[in-house]
Amino acid sequence: MPTRFVTPCDPPAAHFLREAYQFVARIWQHTARDETPDQGFERLFREHCIERLNGWKISAAREMQLGAARETASGVLHEIDLVALHDSATAVSELKNYQDSPGKNDIIIFHAKVLDYMLANADLILRELCLAFIASTNLENPTLATCLGLGIHPVTPQLRPLPVIIQNATYWERKIREGANISNEVMTRFEDFCARLSKVAVSLSETWPSSRFGYQGPSRIVVRTAAFSDTDNLLEDFRSLNADCVFLKEVFESPQEMDFP
Repeated sequence: MPTRFVTPCDPPAAHFLREAYQFVARIWQHTARDETPDQGFERLFREHCIERLNGWKISAAREMQLGAARETASGVLHEIDLVALHDSATAVSELKNYQDSPGKNDIIIFHAKVLDYMLANADLILRELCLAFIASTNLENPTLATCLGLGIHPVTPQLRPLPVIIQNATYWERKIREGANISNEVMTRFEDFCARLSKVAVSLSETWPSSRFGYQGPSRIVVRTAAFSDTDNLLEDFRSLNADCVFLKEVFESPQEMDFP
């Protein structure tokens, strides 16, 4: 379906991110923990992906070659928590179940590991490369900014990744066209939500791997620079979009008209 928003990834990658959010925000919250250091977080997410992602190949535990017998530029293999392979996309995920909030160095190390593989495997960017940092606790602003600046989708119980927000907004637009009973006040709030969503999508459009990296041949890639000019407002908008999703979801799932809470 056409959308007014700049979409950061193709449908298969967006599907992966939606399942990641469903897991961390809903399923994990009601799942019994085990005695392993991460309480079963990684194992259960892998099982969730195997069950829900038809058409994807899910890596085994302690994956060391990016799910496809790949080497690195450094010659040192890195453990990746989960790699999901699709005909048109590769999803690479770091999973953290910390008691405290993960730090920005967790993001930088994850990105560096992926980059080490990319520098030895130019073909990685021939299809959608979706990077996701999936955490059971919320992210502080420096960590969130590092995610967004490096083209990594943050996924926490409080943070839907941008493609999931765009999918929701597109679905709600369709409901409006079909005659959903929405008050003027709610419509105004939805239009403001869509304007901020479009702004954030444009601001991040050059950060995603498909925009930042370009394939020139089996041994050559190009890297495009991209940086934020107003990080504070970007983070505020991203968090407010996630907060508004909760209200709008209730509105569009209710059989009755709803005004502001």
